[in-house]
Amino acid sequence: MQWSDYKAFLSYSFGGLWGIAIVIFLHMIIHGATLAVSIYLGLTLTNHIQGQDDKQFLVILAVLMIVAILSSSIGKLISNKIFLSISANMHARMVKQCLGTNITFFEENTCGLIINRFSKDVKELDNFLFTFL
Repeated sequence: MQWSDYKAFLSYSFGGLWGIAIVIFLHMIIHGATLAVSIYLGLTLTNHIQGQDDKQFLVILAVLMIVAILSSSIGKLISNKIFLSISANMHARMVKQCLGTNITFFEENTCGLIINRFSKDVKELDNFLFTFL
């Protein structure tokens, strides 16, 4: 596939290509917050072994954990909305294109064949989208 295919596919998202940029940015924040918790936890354990003050480190660790949990929850909710909008918009376009086709298409293809192909395409679309989630 070429970049233009991906660009056309992702343009169906909520917010268009900006929606995808938002998802990438949110995932960078989520991974940064999770990394900050891991690094700070390592520092906290090192300082605990040296006998330094635990209260300050635990407060900062708790704040970092809360930020990580909130950013992860909000980021995943926004990602779900954007990726589900791609699926809904593509499904609506598929139905519109199918209904706008010539009557000879429906005469040449059985109802079962059309439904089978339609459901296969929707399944592939959903599998592709949810690999990102």
